[in-house]
Amino acid sequence: MHHRTFVPALLGLALAGPVLAEHTPQHRPAPPAITDPAAFVPPARYRSVFADTPTGVEQDSVDWKKTNADVGEFRNGFVDILKWESAQEALNNPGTAPTAAPVHHH
Repeated sequence: MHHRTFVPALLGLALAGPVLAEHTPQHRPAPPAITDPAAFVPPARYRSVFADTPTGVEQDSVDWKKTNADVGEFRNGFVDILKWESAQEALNNPGTAPTAAPVHHH
């Protein structure tokens, strides 16, 4: 560095020294203790988990009598459902043989 640029740079640092000293960690006030009841606490952010869920009443309606009758077709519960699924598989894929549903007696 040349003598001509070194002196102004040194002078600039000398003048900035007191300003920089004010912003060093030693001169900052200490944050309030977390046990201090007067310490500022920012308000908690609240966002409802339901904010993005649709609201309103469903527009579709289901005939509950028909739904009950449909469910009533499966008197043996899961075994009847397996039989029904096998029948649907046979209808959708006519080249495959339907598999027998396991029979479970109580």
